[in-house]
Amino acid sequence: MVAFHCRPVLSGSGPTNISARQYDSLDLRAAYRSLRESLAPAGFTAWNTPIVMILPMSDPFIKDLRKLYGKYREIEGTRIGNQMIGGRFVEDAFVYRIS
Repeated sequence: MVAFHCRPVLSGSGPTNISARQYDSLDLRAAYRSLRESLAPAGFTAWNTPIVMILPMSDPFIKDLRKLYGKYREIEGTRIGNQMIGGRFVEDAFVYRIS
């Protein structure tokens, strides 16, 4: 699973982008339901869950992110920014690998 939180230039707050092979096999509604069910035991509800965007593993953004940072063992919490990744400009972001 890949999780990536990015702060966009204009809005100041952005969604956490999540991508996982298990979500690729589901339709988008089922993927969000699966995510919601996995967050519920941690106390997340519809009211306090941060904004999340599920992207397919084939998305150019996820592919480039994995290409750039997938080979590092200690990537959790790495701050990146001011660069293009998969056709998107990333101003300020943190990278996490979730297993």
